[in-house]
Amino acid sequence: MNPKDLAGATRAPLHLLPAVGIIHGAMGCFDGAVKYGPYNWREEKISLFGYLGALERHLQKLKDGEWFDKNDPYGGTHLGHIIATSAIILDAYHCDTLINDLPEQNGAAADVLEEIENMLEEMAADQGKSAKECVNVVDNVYHLSVDGSGAPQPEQLEKEDDD
Repeated sequence: MNPKDLAGATRAPLHLLPAVGIIHGAMGCFDGAVKYGPYNWREEKISLFGYLGALERHLQKLKDGEWFDKNDPYGGTHLGHIIATSAIILDAYHCDTLINDLPEQNGAAADVLEEIENMLEEMAADQGKSAKECVNVVDNVYHLSVDGSGAPQPEQLEKEDDD
């Protein structure tokens, strides 16, 4: 093996993060830099809980079908803001400017998710299917209703005027 390739094998594989993700994340950072100043989290400590809240808000808006962030005058996407916010949290952690203000006692989410996963696997096994097959059925029903082929369209729900 080429010595350069061998040396590269022990370095961070930066080439694996798609450039599109980097670009969208940079646009999210650009919006924040204009509003709050570039790298402001290195000057003042930031709240982990607050930034996780921002991540969740962007994720929920995206899940509701809003691709572009209406609050970003530069046309940034919610995914771009999620990437930017995640990078900021990681940077603040490594710069020792991240305040870990999560509740002191761990919640039960990890345990509950594991219990549900086990329950779904058992249900699938009882039906002679894999858990993935069962989830695909649920996803297919959801997508049918979203794209309209399984649910009435809004115009079909409108009442007709009796003139």
